[in-house]
Amino acid sequence: MPHLAARWVHFQRGESSDSERSAWAGSLVSLAQDLVAAERGNVEMIVECSPTVDSSEGANGLGQIDVVLVGRHPVKGNLSVQLVELKQWSSVTRVEARDS
Repeated sequence: MPHLAARWVHFQRGESSDSERSAWAGSLVSLAQDLVAAERGNVEMIVECSPTVDSSEGANGLGQIDVVLVGRHPVKGNLSVQLVELKQWSSVTRVEARDS
């Protein structure tokens, strides 16, 4: 994960710790496995990126996006983008969105 550590420094967060690198390795592999298991593995994963549009603003204070998934909607075929915040939780509960 040296390329992620370099991005971490680039976005002015300082040096990454061993625990941060370990979390990246586990979380990214787990996310990729979950996507493949859900038959959604045909996506691009953009990792640790800045949410800024104007590069003159920099990333200070705006936070980072852990992963941006970019692919095609499985039914409609149009471009689909999903922002993902990676967490080191031992369990989660899925809540379906209600159609209005």
